[in-house]
Amino acid sequence: MTWRGPNDLERFVLRQPLDARVLALARALVLAPRIEPLLLRNARLAFLPAAGAELEARLWRSPLVAARSSAEIVLHLGIAAVLAGGLQGVARAADARPADGDDLALPDDPATPPLHLDTLWAFTREQTRHWPAADRLERDLRYHALRGDDQALAQGLGSLLAEIAREGDEARRISLSRLAKRTLPGIRRRLGPAAEAQARQLARYAALALQDGGGWSDAAGEPAALPRWLAERLPPPLAQAELGVTVRGGADNPVLHLLDPTTADTPVITLPSPLPARLHVRAGGAEGAWHSITRGTCIPLDPPGTLIELTTLTGRRWLLQAELPRAEAADQLAAAAPPPLRLVHAAADEAAAKAIADWLRGQGIPIELLAETEPGRIAPRADQARAVRLWTSAARALWAEAGAEPPADDTGGLLLRTEDVAPPGSGSTSGPLLDWLDWQRLAESPTAPDLAKALERWWREGALPPPAEAGESEIPAAGAKGARGPEGDADADPVGEIQRLLDEIADPKTEPPRRLEIGDRLDALGDPRPGVGTVEFEVPIEAPAARDDAGKAPGMPPEPLYPPEIQALLEEIIDPATSPKRRLTIGDRLDELGDPRPGVGILADGLPDISWIEIPSGRMRAPWGAEVDVPRFWISRYPVTNKQFWSFVEHGGYEDEHWWGEWVPPEPPSREPAFWNRPMVSVHWEECVAFCNWFGEQIDAATGSVRLPTTFEWEFAARGKTEIAYPWGGSYLWGYANVEETGDPQHGARATYLEAVTAVGMYPHGRSIFGVEDMCGTVWEWCLDELMDPETREKTYASALRGGSWRVPPRLARIDYRDDHLPGRSIDRGFRLTCSLEAYQLSTRLSRRSPPSRLRW
Repeated sequence: MTWRGPNDLERFVLRQPLDARVLALARALVLAPRIEPLLLRNARLAFLPAAGAELEARLWRSPLVAARSSAEIVLHLGIAAVLAGGLQGVARAADARPADGDDLALPDDPATPPLHLDTLWAFTREQTRHWPAADRLERDLRYHALRGDDQALAQGLGSLLAEIAREGDEARRISLSRLAKRTLPGIRRRLGPAAEAQARQLARYAALALQDGGGWSDAAGEPAALPRWLAERLPPPLAQAELGVTVRGGADNPVLHLLDPTTADTPVITLPSPLPARLHVRAGGAEGAWHSITRGTCIPLDPPGTLIELTTLTGRRWLLQAELPRAEAADQLAAAAPPPLRLVHAAADEAAAKAIADWLRGQGIPIELLAETEPGRIAPRADQARAVRLWTSAARALWAEAGAEPPADDTGGLLLRTEDVAPPGSGSTSGPLLDWLDWQRLAESPTAPDLAKALERWWREGALPPPAEAGESEIPAAGAKGARGPEGDADADPVGEIQRLLDEIADPKTEPPRRLEIGDRLDALGDPRPGVGTVEFEVPIEAPAARDDAGKAPGMPPEPLYPPEIQALLEEIIDPATSPKRRLTIGDRLDELGDPRPGVGILADGLPDISWIEIPSGRMRAPWGAEVDVPRFWISRYPVTNKQFWSFVEHGGYEDEHWWGEWVPPEPPSREPAFWNRPMVSVHWEECVAFCNWFGEQIDAATGSVRLPTTFEWEFAARGKTEIAYPWGGSYLWGYANVEETGDPQHGARATYLEAVTAVGMYPHGRSIFGVEDMCGTVWEWCLDELMDPETREKTYASALRGGSWRVPPRLARIDYRDDHLPGRSIDRGFRLTCSLEAYQLSTRLSRRSPPSRLRW
């Protein structure tokens, strides 16, 4: 099956006489991590309509329940796993065993038809859409694990890691860590290659944040240090335990003993949490395993070996050399560890070299110091000891005085740079260069764990570790600064990484080998520089001829598109760190300056300037579980603005009954809005339809070519074929939309409530996967059809509203949240447009024919 199999207690419960209807009701609830009374009631009505309300009470008090309160119950996870095995559409784990529950014969209710996983998923999602984001994420991960969807699991775990990294409130990060502790044990066996790296990081972070080294943290996998962007978010440890370590027993059956350090004269290791703690033990070059340890713990070493590697959850490692009571012990030890690493240094750097050597010895790397008093070859050793040269200004001066460069064969080409000095010139040391510019911090340096790992590999094998896997930290490369973030990190900020790489290119000191690496990394990130790749862009005016009005020849640098102040404001919007309050101010300032962005204002002839986004055809899942085809269409990038709607007013839109059909036009707005670039609000559904009819006829499009989006079109434009909860991902991110963040029970320290609508496009980092903006928060958006009948085109009752607004909490601004209202006006209701191919072509021709006046200052 999936999740974890039943333990002995759960197996005992399932072998007792059980009511088939109680089991059927429990099976209908297995996707919910917790079961509330209303969810229990709705599940009975949906899947066992003939049963009475007493069935709910029987399940509530049944032994299938692991925990209960007055507000909710929780099923035993192993029992839920066995029940879920009876659903149709469940993927079987590759390593499933009969003991996981296949040998348990459970009674079936003949009156209850078999449940399909997708049907149950649609029901559970609809009934739990009001849950906090963390609970919904736990629910989603359970479902994706049952389906065996590795990509969806990776996306969900990645969203949780990203939320931890962005969360500013420590209590909230602890809550997210508890979520990881609850969830990871149940889905661990379902993780594929895409989700495995995310799960390792999440388990390691959660175990350290909670100071809990229980068996659930074995999902941390092989020991490694957390990447810096996660390590910096760890709360300070409650306490750090120390244990003495020694190896006892014979050569054939050695045992690692962990002792009270105050009563034993043995080496001591420091653990990042109170006891009991988690420790990874590897002996004799074997794979190794995690162990729960405390004072007095004994761990058999299999296979036996003289060199035992001990690693904590932080990635800190010790090497323990065991003394075997056999004559060949010395030979085994010599085979297990190479000669000490030689740290070559200039005489002036003796103090720094000694401090570094002492720290490396504490990491289990034996070091031999070798002072270099004059340039020349290092005396070779018969035992093939490897070396690394400390590269500083003193070392640079030593070789510069001799008019030479260090030859590549005296240290194997490895330099350790601890000062910001130029590396040796071309033709000398062509090997790797490791940077440790903040070495004075030693263990506190973010670079230290990677550096120790690299030097240990160099000491053992004469090579550096391969490039890091996604989600792991990397060794700093030549030219890198100590503060630079890890490249290749799947969850790091790609915009920030690209900017750091471009800054390195601009630095004349960056060496050619590093420039080669930067170019390859930019290509992996999708090189954004103009003139490098293929990009999609919008052209508000016709391209200039071979020579423009100013007489510039082709190929000359273009003039800035916008004046300096406007350009600076637009760049500030792009930065995700810009606060919501500042975004409100920026939008209003842009309006004062005459907001020039395409899709915000009007053209020279006074018609709305709509920026269209193409949405390709595809399939999506309806709320009731059916697959729905969505044909190709175009949708406006932003909601219709005040300026654009006022064009309709000024062109007599409320006076010509032609646009209104059978409706009587209401009174037009009585006064001009204070800000033109904000969304038009307080409009009836009929006013939105009349605007569409008017605009379609202005561009000579066929009737109905410009209209409001259907609910399916709106949702597909927001998330495509995915099932993400918000346009940017699976969970809400603070500051990514204009909503009422402070009213949500899961709000963080950065929560904001602006209590006002902002200008359109103020949250570009929150756009959908197609590039459509403001689909979360800002204003509720009218749709063409009714909520419960998407095929309706003639208005008979209530219209669907999607996307939430500045007045609602994040949970009501989810993509899958659906609401309907009687057509009417409200200060937080607006709309956006969709159109057909014909209308799109006519609209863009109009835009090219009439250069927008907003570009004329």
